[in-house]
Amino acid sequence: MPALNLSRTSYRDRTLGGWIGMAAGATLGAAREGATDVGLLRSYHVRPDQAVASSHIDLQALSLHVLRAHGASVDSEMLGAAWLRHLRYPWDSYGYGLHAMRRGMRPPMSGAYGNWFAESGWAAARSAIWGMVAPGDPQQAAQRAYRDAVLDHAGEGVWAAMAWAAIVSAAYAVDAPLDLLDVGLAMVPRGARIARTLGAAMSAGRRGAPLLDARRRVLEAASANDPTDAAITLGLSAAGLLYGGGAFGPSVCTTANLGHDAPAACAMVGALCGVLAGASGLPGEWKGPIGDSVVPGWGVDGVTGPSSYAQASEWTADVGERLLGAQVTLVDELPAPAVAASAAQPSPVAPVPDAPARAAMAAADDVDAELVARLRALELEAREGQPSAERRPDGALAPAAGQPDVEAVEPDGDATEGTAAPADAGDVPLHPTPSEGLPCSAVGAPEGVEPPAAPVEPPVGLAYLCANDAIRPLWLAPPRVASFRAGQFEVEVDYGDGGPVIVPEEATSLTVRVRNTGDRAFVGLVQMAPPAGWQIAVPGAQGQRQTLAPGGSARFGFVVRCPEGAEMRHTNALTLVVSPESEAPSTCELPMLAGHCWWVAGPLTNVGEKGFDKHYEPEDHLEADARFLTRSGGLAGWEKRAYKTEDLDLEPMLAGLPGVVYARTTLVMPSAMDARVVAHTNDAVRVWVNRRLVIARHSHEPYRPTLGYGPVQADIALRQGPNDILVKAVADRAGYRLSICVADREGRALADRGDARWLPPCA
Repeated sequence: MPALNLSRTSYRDRTLGGWIGMAAGATLGAAREGATDVGLLRSYHVRPDQAVASSHIDLQALSLHVLRAHGASVDSEMLGAAWLRHLRYPWDSYGYGLHAMRRGMRPPMSGAYGNWFAESGWAAARSAIWGMVAPGDPQQAAQRAYRDAVLDHAGEGVWAAMAWAAIVSAAYAVDAPLDLLDVGLAMVPRGARIARTLGAAMSAGRRGAPLLDARRRVLEAASANDPTDAAITLGLSAAGLLYGGGAFGPSVCTTANLGHDAPAACAMVGALCGVLAGASGLPGEWKGPIGDSVVPGWGVDGVTGPSSYAQASEWTADVGERLLGAQVTLVDELPAPAVAASAAQPSPVAPVPDAPARAAMAAADDVDAELVARLRALELEAREGQPSAERRPDGALAPAAGQPDVEAVEPDGDATEGTAAPADAGDVPLHPTPSEGLPCSAVGAPEGVEPPAAPVEPPVGLAYLCANDAIRPLWLAPPRVASFRAGQFEVEVDYGDGGPVIVPEEATSLTVRVRNTGDRAFVGLVQMAPPAGWQIAVPGAQGQRQTLAPGGSARFGFVVRCPEGAEMRHTNALTLVVSPESEAPSTCELPMLAGHCWWVAGPLTNVGEKGFDKHYEPEDHLEADARFLTRSGGLAGWEKRAYKTEDLDLEPMLAGLPGVVYARTTLVMPSAMDARVVAHTNDAVRVWVNRRLVIARHSHEPYRPTLGYGPVQADIALRQGPNDILVKAVADRAGYRLSICVADREGRALADRGDARWLPPCA
């Protein structure tokens, strides 16, 4: 018997609501992108004529394109191929994922290796599509979100996408915000930062704590500096949902007012609340200004996407009906559910402290007067018709089924200190201030429109929605494993922490698992053939005769080294050879990518932060035998250093002290091209290309190394053959960070920079 019977009409209406809500949320959130204060939005900042273009929506349209073509068989490889063909956005996690796949890495490694944004919230921001094609089936939604997220994320970034996809899926079955968040919590490991921030928001909501307190606790629990961090985005989205009561206007406004990655969070909350309300239940004040036309961005091309939200929802629902599992059944009509008399009454609103109590608590928490005033403005009057949630006799939100009364994942270990509502707390709402004529005052469906019928009969239980038996193995899936095929053998390669990148003279270990999928036993040798001049070391017994029964598997370890004199290409192939005693061998090629070879000199003195403007000898002497006076008073010259990513880790040389380090490399280009060099640092840097100064930056700013663009970049012209890059890294304090990326003019990092070997400087 299916766990959920869902009305076909309701499914399509709710899916349309999800697309419209996503677009409306992204449009609202654009006005608060990167904000670190608490806002006061109660509607669109400026009434729009159409929705904003959003990469998060574009990515979901691209996923929908792949789903329509491949249906249930969609996997990470198919999605990755679509990214490589159609995606042009170079930003943050997109840029790292695309760069990794262009270099030959496969998901999940493309999302995990060398990716500074692996734990951002952008995979979650594009995850609603997976919940909408799996209505009432959170585990299927989370599994599909996983296959998408690993293209450009790992760890918390992947778990966040799984959690939000499951929440959107569950919204077709239940509408209580705490119940929905319980479903999301079930999809992430208990010790995850995401679990802590979701728990912080839920605990604050249950206690009726002030919104500002909930926000503070979420940010503390996230323990992250990047505003796009997944734990921050999910925690603030959860707070927006709870303190907006699940109603569209209050929820998206609250989310936007909390700031940080507001475009992503508001798109997520908008999609969720759109599913909860259905298109027929969305207030006209939110739908009307953006219209029905999908506004695509520039970063996806070669795909004919939906032209309207109605078409997008139709395509989504068509795919969803094809993907329904045995647990969910779509029916044309549902019997009207019996409604108890008491249930027809509006749910009470959770109390929060009155104004004097709030001010006192804010003062105790060192919150400034301006934020206190904003908090008062956000919590004035209760709006009728707030979506129901189970409540305790004291009026506060009750714990979800099976949860303790005190949230186990409260970040500071104290669920009540400074935040409990006093006994005489007034009936003040959790969501933003309603105001006559503003979207936040809308109640349920617009006047004259009946709300959609209840989608569930009989009610589906939280035990079913929170089941995670199929999800738990994904938490442990190693992110740096690639799968291949060699005849009848499945091959899995675990590249380990070093990833699939090799640099000259450095030994790299990898583990290969070979599984016999044939119906006959294998007897023979399993060997690795390296490129010419490379060295392979194996344990002694491994080179002996091996036996694999049908279905059996064995693991083999290899240590690979490329001597400096051997040829090193952008992409190099190790060849696994599986040789039966009486049959032809089976082979497969395992990619090993080249790192970046630099010469470095230093550290030189930097007294009183004068190093940025001072001229040092390495700027004039690039020859390998040059010698310079170092910070310690000795002499040193150019030394060989290799880096596996664009990040140049110079801090071990600087040892936490002020200093100057020079680094140079030679890019060998097959042809001349217009390019871009991008430098990211938290201190100071100068960059010369072919002896011409192109970058000079001295600014102590957060380190956020996007690949193909940034505040410190310069357009350059690379000539055919060798090009000299000289970098002056200036540290005024401890913890110096620097990355150097060379990209094309569209911001796509070059897959082959021609710097896989140490070459002398060009003339």
